[in-house]
Amino acid sequence: MPTKSPILVQARLPDLPLINSWLVQPDMRRWWGNPMDNQCEMRLGIHCSDDIGRVYLIRDRIRRSIGLVSLIHAKATIGARVKWSSHLPAKSWEIGILIAAKRNRQRGLGKKALVEAHNIVATVNDDPLFAWIEKDNAASLATFGSLGYRQMHNPEIASFSSLLLRYDQ
Repeated sequence: MPTKSPILVQARLPDLPLINSWLVQPDMRRWWGNPMDNQCEMRLGIHCSDDIGRVYLIRDRIRRSIGLVSLIHAKATIGARVKWSSHLPAKSWEIGILIAAKRNRQRGLGKKALVEAHNIVATVNDDPLFAWIEKDNAASLATFGSLGYRQMHNPEIASFSSLLLRYDQ
C-alpha cells in the first residue's frame, strides 16, 4: 500500500518542547549532534522571517507530528557553527530532516517530505540546498542521493564524520 504524502506545517513556538524531545534522543544526538545547538537552530527557524529560516513539522495522514524539516539560509548562520556553515556558499540553504520515531522511518515519508521542502524553497528563490549527513546514515544518504543530491568533495571536510551533499534546483 503506497504511503500517503506527509503534510508540512510551519512549526510554532508551542511546538518547541516536542521538537526538543526529539533532538535529545540517542540516535538523533548521534546524527544531528549537540541538542542545545540544534534547539537554538530550531528556535531561529521558528522566529526568523521566511527568507532566513523555516522549520516545518512533518505530519502523517492522521495529522500526528512525526518529524521535522529544517530550512536555514546560510546568511542566518554567519558566525555560528563555523565548522559547518563556513563551507556553504552565502546564497544557499541548509536542509535537515528528522523522522523522530523509528517506527516511522524507512516508509518513504522522509523522501516525500524532502520533495515538499524543495517545492517550498523553489517558491522563495533558486539558491542551492546543502545537507550534512552522517557517513553511517545509509538510509538518509540513499534518500538524498535518489533526489539528486551529490556529495561535495573538499579536503577541508574530508575528516568530518558527515558528508556534505548539494542539490541544485
